[in-house]
Formats: sequence, structure tokens, C-alpha cells
Amino acid sequence: MTHSLKKAVFSVLVLFLLFLSSVVSAHQLAWTVSVEAISPPLNAVTYGEGLFVAVGDKGIILHSPDGETWIKATPVTDKRLEGVTWGEDLFVAVGNEGVILTSPDGRDWSRIAAVTDACLEGVAWGDGLFVAVGVGGVILTSPDGKTWSSVDTVTKKPWFSDVAWGDGLFVAVGCFATEGLSNIILTSPDGKIWSEIATDLVLTGVVWGDSLFVAVGSLFTEHTSNFILTSPDGKTWSSQVIAVSDKQLDDVAFGDGLFIAVAHEGTILISPDGGKWSKAAIIEGETLLGVAWGGGRFVILSYYLNNYLGSSKIYFSSYDSSLVDTSSRSGLPLGFTCLGALTAVAAGIFLLTWPRRN
Repeated sequence: MTHSLKKAVFSVLVLFLLFLSSVVSAHQLAWTVSVEAISPPLNAVTYGEGLFVAVGDKGIILHSPDGETWIKATPVTDKRLEGVTWGEDLFVAVGNEGVILTSPDGRDWSRIAAVTDACLEGVAWGDGLFVAVGVGGVILTSPDGKTWSSVDTVTKKPWFSDVAWGDGLFVAVGCFATEGLSNIILTSPDGKIWSEIATDLVLTGVVWGDSLFVAVGSLFTEHTSNFILTSPDGKTWSSQVIAVSDKQLDDVAFGDGLFIAVAHEGTILISPDGGKWSKAAIIEGETLLGVAWGGGRFVILSYYLNNYLGSSKIYFSSYDSSLVDTSSRSGLPLGFTCLGALTAVAAGIFLLTWPRRN
């Protein structure tokens, strides 16, 4: 083999390995329980300023620097908290009866005067503005997390479930419970003027990552069908049926080049691009409600019954090199065995260093 041919073969090989790494990466994430039997249960989690913050029923708030060791914050409300975000050097949590809490460090919290009695389900920060959404079409905005204003721009009153910011646009997702669970996506460049996009799906979560909005949802007929919607601009959306799971999708997050979606009955789905999805794990007997990325790992919140009491567990992800066997060709991921010894060595090195990025 000539030197130029060897270079050409090697170049093709490297490109192939880079492509294939996104496929096999789903099987290299290990999940570990950091805390279990948490009660009241948790509903949402976020990451900011080197800290995970999880919120839940009866005002419970936990914080952790690494997703492994968690500490309870002193409660300042007994209301159920449904959403939490970080922005402008501030954590903001929202929940039932319009409750809004703020904290500069995730440890000490203050309650903000309510401007609505509706349940707030989600909150996001972008371009110097917090946006909170909730039941009955409620949309609130705040430049600092402390002073909030109500925005009344939608003619109908959907049940908003989540909101995200990306590429100069807020995207809120929800459904019309009074119209047979017909659904909606709203977009806004400034949190004040919103445009409606109709969809047939019950959308429960949305995230921006890798120049793409990804929303998760379900279509409830005789059988539950799960869908994932993607959009590069928040205006034009493509949908796909997720054949790998028939469990209701609850939330989605992005980090380190991966989208993670979580669902009922412990299903974890993973995708390198928002388009190709595979089942990464199943945690038996638990409903997965929230997921976030931060500090080089994902954190997942689950709900389960512990002696008939609603409780939560917290899981964190880690890279498990033991899931890649480079000692023999038979242990290599699909597609590597036919590429020869040189490929096997190169693949082993690449895979064992993924996805630790600095």
C-alpha cells in the first residue's frame, strides 16, 4: 500500500470513528444514585454558577456542587415548586399559586410578592429577561427576578408546561386541556410579543442545544405515542415518532454534545443530534421527571412510592470505560470488527477518552 493510499484510508477511518462515536456513546453513560427516599418528592432541577439546584413539593429545595452530595436549603414556602432556572447571577424557582423564589447562591432563598395565583410550571432566562409560564396561559417577565409583570398576548389560555431560551428566542410549550388536549408552541424574541404555532402533541419539555430546539411530548390515543420535535429557529418544526419507547416523555436536557430525554417508567433516551434516538437505560419502578446538565454530568430526578409515600431519587451520570472492551475484536462496538487491527486500536483510544472535554 502506498503512502498516499495509507493516508487516505486513515483519513476515512478517522471520519468514520468520529461519526460512529455519537452512536456508541449512548451505551457508555453509567447512572448512579446519589440520594434516595427524598420526601417530599422533587420536580425540577437546574445548574448554574457551579451548583445544581433541585426543587419540589412543599417548597423543598436541595443544592449540590457535583450532583452527588446534596444539602437541603431552609424552606421559605410550603407551596409545590415546579420549575427552576439560573440567570443574571440569580436562581429563580416557581410553583403553585404563583409562588416565585429567588436566591443568589442556591442556599438562601427569598419569596417574591406574587403577581398571579395561577400555577407556574416553567421558567427560563435569556437576553437579560426571566420568563415564567403556567396554567391558564399565564406568562410573566422580569428583568431581575424580583419585579414581575404579566403579559397577556394569547387569545386562548393554554396550560404551559415549559419554556426555554435559545438563539434570540423564547419558546414556550403547552396544551389546551379544554380542547381535547390540542397543543401549542409559542415563540417570542422579547417575552412580550408572542406568536402561536399549533401542534397535535402534549408537549412537556423543551431545550435549546447545538443550534437546535428540541421539544418532547406525547400523543394520547388508544396507545401512547411519543414524539420529539426539532427546530433550528423555533418557527419551523419537524416531528418524529420515538419507536424505542412508548412511555410518556417528561423532560429533556442538552450537554456535552448529547440530548437526554426522560420518561415515565424509568426510560432514558439519548441522542447526539436530536434526530437519532436510542434507549440508554431503564430504571425500573420509577417515573423520571427532570433532567439537567452541569459540571460535566447529567442529573436526573425520579419519582416513586416508598412505603406508599411519594419520594424521589437523584441520579448522576458518569462515563463508564468498562462498557468498551478493547481487549479483543469481539468486544468492539458494531462496525469496528471489520476494520482491522489499526482501526481497533484507534477506536479504543478515541472511545476511552470520550466524552471528557475541558
